[in-house]
Amino acid sequence: MKSKISLSVLMFMLGTNLYADNNESFSGNLRLGYQYGKDDIGSGNEMAVGGYLHYESKDFNGISGGVRLSTTYGDKGGDGGYFIHGVSTNVALLSQAYIKAKSESSELKVGRQALETPFANSDDIGMIQNHFGGATFTNHSLKDTTITAGFIRSMAVGCGDAQDRFEKLDDGVYMAGVNYEGVQNLALQAWHYDKLEDMSASYMDGVYSGELGNLGYVAGVQYSHQQFDNDSNNIYGTLLALNHKSSGVGIMTAFNKTDGIGADNLYGGGPFFTNVEHTTLADGGDEASAYKVGVNLDTQSIGINNVTLSVEKLWVNKKVEGTISNFGIIGEYSYNDNLAFRAYYSDIKDDTNGDKQNLRVFADYSF
Repeated sequence: MKSKISLSVLMFMLGTNLYADNNESFSGNLRLGYQYGKDDIGSGNEMAVGGYLHYESKDFNGISGGVRLSTTYGDKGGDGGYFIHGVSTNVALLSQAYIKAKSESSELKVGRQALETPFANSDDIGMIQNHFGGATFTNHSLKDTTITAGFIRSMAVGCGDAQDRFEKLDDGVYMAGVNYEGVQNLALQAWHYDKLEDMSASYMDGVYSGELGNLGYVAGVQYSHQQFDNDSNNIYGTLLALNHKSSGVGIMTAFNKTDGIGADNLYGGGPFFTNVEHTTLADGGDEASAYKVGVNLDTQSIGINNVTLSVEKLWVNKKVEGTISNFGIIGEYSYNDNLAFRAYYSDIKDDTNGDKQNLRVFADYSF
């Protein structure tokens, strides 16, 4: 406990002296995490404290650089922990270290960095996010269009055995994507990932949002094709969400279907509409289908600001091995621009792998 308090005090003291000078900036985050888990074997608690410090240099003729140190200290490690898994109870990682070249419409970033793409993303569900080593190029020359191309050489998995290091992805993964928002209320994206001889994956979706009087709505469709050696799949998805603005009540439903081998989230949490924190379409294996419903409340309508409550239920139907159901409760509260709290509860019923329960709570202070 003494080590945890010391780290918290140190990062708070650093936070009070961070600054931004022109394009030069310091920033950081302090995260406290608590987790309770129960399965057929037993139950247990886990606590962790961590965060990051980030520095980005001034821009010199379009050239700048950045570094980020991410750390976590927990009371469990190895197979006994989820926040810190497969390593000791301490993690220190140079999670970002990059050189960035920027012009009016383009940017090239080379080195360790964060990514947010459909099949390579941060998947921020633990103490440290996923990070990637490689190069990314983005261009905004075309109106309402972002073009991305990149190469991923390595990855540090935030909730896996490689939390404390970057591991090579064999010969690497090439990726390219286009985001288009030139039609009012409509967002389109298409991506392709290729790992040379043994993996390729394409993904596209379209999401339309709008309002009808006091009712807001979001409708989406998605499609993915994945190939691994000689096996492949086609994955389809739909999404519909409605929000009654004056009451703050929203409802949603989503559906995914896999034709062929099991879906794969690849390098992150996956883009599928039905995915939840602990269970995804990929858990269903070959020829799986998934259906999710949810209800959420923005409590501002009842006089409580900055609080969102959600209840969701996911069913994943396997081809031959039964079903998985995941009941979840999510609560989020933003005290101010710097301090926020999140809590997730999951009750999982799995005909094949046994039942599980999990409660996870985070407090984040950003500076």
